[in-house]
Amino acid sequence: MGIIPWAVYGNANSMVTWGWEHGGEFFDEGKQQFTTAGPENIAALEWMVGYAKKYNITTLSGFQSGFGALGLDGGFIQGKVAMQPFGPWELPNFKQYGPNLHYGVTFLPAGPAPAPPHSSWVGGWCMGLPTGAKNSDQGWQWLYWLGASPEGTTMATQISVAMTFSGSKTTPALADQRKNSELAPFVAILEATLHQRPVTPVTDYYMGALDRHVGEALYGKAVAKDALAAADKESNQELQNALSGK
Repeated sequence: MGIIPWAVYGNANSMVTWGWEHGGEFFDEGKQQFTTAGPENIAALEWMVGYAKKYNITTLSGFQSGFGALGLDGGFIQGKVAMQPFGPWELPNFKQYGPNLHYGVTFLPAGPAPAPPHSSWVGGWCMGLPTGAKNSDQGWQWLYWLGASPEGTTMATQISVAMTFSGSKTTPALADQRKNSELAPFVAILEATLHQRPVTPVTDYYMGALDRHVGEALYGKAVAKDALAAADKESNQELQNALSGK
């Protein structure tokens, strides 16, 4: 199989990946509204649905189940899927489970106009101070140290490959990664990154809604436009409730 479009860490992450790759956006900061049902995102989901119909998503689900404990990673590592969007945290799996795997790392292919020439996004784990936290000044100092200081960002790199690119653009850790032949391509992708998932009080809810409705479109239970509009409707209502204190 060349690629499985909905296998980018689940339906929701796949949707934002290919939506941005098509030039779409998912949130209007000024209006504080999710904008999933824009024309570029609809085109991206229709492209995904085209794959699901052409190759039979039920058949492909059975194909994916044969990847074993590695899940979505297994198809690429086993040489059964030719292309797969990944992050640098997967490199240890490649070494452990696919020591003879020959692969390259580059940008996603450019989508149709008005898509930018390169599209990628950052996301993952976050750290913060909850409202009412004790010792908030000291907590903020620690967060700043870990996320922005040269010492903290370098330490984060040393702790885990999953935190390789934490911190500011000026962290000396990035200079070290540019010298690493395995990680250097990821640094180039990071430096061209334009997107992150919407930062809202209900982002988890939104990603859940997106996951469900994209799945409905992939399995032929809804057309792409209606599926994305439903995700917007549910999530915007949830966001307004959160912002109004309901």
